[in-house]
Amino acid sequence: MIEQLKIMFQVQAKQEMFETLNAFMVCEIAEGSFPSTHVLEMKAYVEQLARLRFLFGDKLATDVIIASLPSSFNQFVMNFTLNDRVRSI
Repeated sequence: MIEQLKIMFQVQAKQEMFETLNAFMVCEIAEGSFPSTHVLEMKAYVEQLARLRFLFGDKLATDVIIASLPSSFNQFVMNFTLNDRVRSI
């Protein structure tokens, strides 16, 4: 019985992980929306994935969030990328 429960909950966890990962990867900010709200939403997805033992590195999570920004944020993305490169050297 314990083995059956483990299997049942593993299937549920895998489904939740898939749905959360999918929502995280397709999440885009609407043009004109507040970026802080968008970033907090995406951060919540990363935290939920961590609870499900699917760990993103900080760099990968940041890159996915940066990639989700619309073209109106291109200057910000360029500045962020250049500053990030300078910090890591």
